[in-house]
Amino acid sequence: MLKLLIVKTSSLGDVIHNLPIINDILKHCPDVEIGLGGRIKLCRYSQAAPRVKHVIPVAIRRWRKALFTRQTWLDIKAAKQQLRNNITISF
Repeated sequence: MLKLLIVKTSSLGDVIHNLPIINDILKHCPDVEIGLGGRIKLCRYSQAAPRVKHVIPVAIRRWRKALFTRQTWLDIKAAKQQLRNNITISF
């Protein structure tokens, strides 16, 4: 099974515009497993794409503001672990 991760860490418009793309991918390749990665506030919109299997929230803006805090690095580690557990990355 092919796994695909779509990452959008910027704006809400980018996330909304990707939802039809997800439907098109699944229409032509129904066995693809799709995950979404993006800003925490934007991840709630993934509910508009019910066939998305994994949602991986990241807090890029918050992490950037507090890069040298312990909590930031724990959050980054948790996001990386979630990626490893849910998405097979290949090139």
